[in-house]
Amino acid sequence: MIGHEARSSSNERGSMPLCSSAAFWTGHVGRQSLDSRCDRGELIVVKQAELTSASQLHRYSWEHLEDEHGGLTGQAIDPEEDLLETIPAEEFQRVWRR
Repeated sequence: MIGHEARSSSNERGSMPLCSSAAFWTGHVGRQSLDSRCDRGELIVVKQAELTSASQLHRYSWEHLEDEHGGLTGQAIDPEEDLLETIPAEEFQRVWRR
């Protein structure tokens, strides 16, 4: 079950998720919708949905790591470097189930 309990702080780019033992984050990075969890101080992507310009949806998770179109990122989300847009967990689920 995905909820929305991302913690945030303000900086020059607005509200950004912080990683704590109870935090998780759902959001957009470019054309990707991501669901992440905090693990050892890092936000680790556990589900990733990519919508192509041709409106094809590719889904990746720990159960489906990769295919011929791409794969689940192995990089942690860095709130200081990545252009993040936080979204409600329900919106991520809507994209994921599309």
